[in-house]
Amino acid sequence: MKKTYCDELKNSIKIEIPELEVEWSEIDNTKEYNKSDLNFNPEQGPNNFMKNHKWKKYKLHITIAGVLLSIILILGFLCYENYGTPKSNSVFDLNTLDNLNSYWIKNDNRKYSYLILDDDANVLYEKSAFEKLPYQYPIFNEKIHWYLTEENKLFYLTSKGTQLVAENVIEFIPSRDCLKIFYIVSQDNNSFLYEYKLEDGSSVLIDNNVVEEDFCISPDSNIIVYQKNTAENKATETYFYVQGKNQLKGTNMIPIALTNEATLFYYVQNENLFVQSNSSKTQLMKVPKNDLSNIRLLFNQFNSELQYYFDNTWYLSTNGNTGEKLSEYEISS
Repeated sequence: MKKTYCDELKNSIKIEIPELEVEWSEIDNTKEYNKSDLNFNPEQGPNNFMKNHKWKKYKLHITIAGVLLSIILILGFLCYENYGTPKSNSVFDLNTLDNLNSYWIKNDNRKYSYLILDDDANVLYEKSAFEKLPYQYPIFNEKIHWYLTEENKLFYLTSKGTQLVAENVIEFIPSRDCLKIFYIVSQDNNSFLYEYKLEDGSSVLIDNNVVEEDFCISPDSNIIVYQKNTAENKATETYFYVQGKNQLKGTNMIPIALTNEATLFYYVQNENLFVQSNSSKTQLMKVPKNDLSNIRLLFNQFNSELQYYFDNTWYLSTNGNTGEKLSEYEISS
């Protein structure tokens, strides 16, 4: 018997109704529906189903397009960071450098040699000395070494080689992480104090007509203290250089050391060693003729403690207080 159109429509209705029920259940299973809402209209049902089916396809396409667009944007951003417009300042990347290893070796002729080797034991730097010279300050970077040649050329050394920073340099102090350095250049009967940063390879002039040797930096290298000759050259002025600004601290003060934020400042003035805090000034010892070569000072890492030798006795000053006598076993080596 030949099937009629109604028979075919009934068969299609039996097949499609579960799909419609599943679609509705995904929308909200918590809501209650009237039974009349679930009745299928044979005349309108196929058209409504096709609309819902197409809308599901559109939603799927939109979702895929959104995901692809997000991926494209992320990849574009990464490519721009790596291959886009070059940055004006180059970054000094320590991760690309190998460690340096330093050694003191005593030769047969009673001289010492200071050697710097890479991890493969290749000699990168060598300097001879008549005695084993201790470091005046701790260095916390094993990948960079600063040195001054006999021709007064300032270099820094890494596992990749050496780099010239400045000429006519007479004194320098690197920061403890070795990523910047302060140095004095003598030229044209004048002395210039500079700050050099490794991260961008730039030098900044701090001041001119400065006193040679007499300058120091805070442990975090955010403050430098230096002396400057006056026009009459009868007195010197002591300045703090902080965040690009020069601040006058006093006159005839030879800077020795300071803590971070200058909460403690050690200096020699009028043949005395002083430590100045925010609220007071303490005299620690006599310094005849302001001669720093005859005094023995040992600071801790942050310069908050000072061991000093005076009148055949070692003393300890803590946080700017008057020094107390030390027993022999308490003295730092």
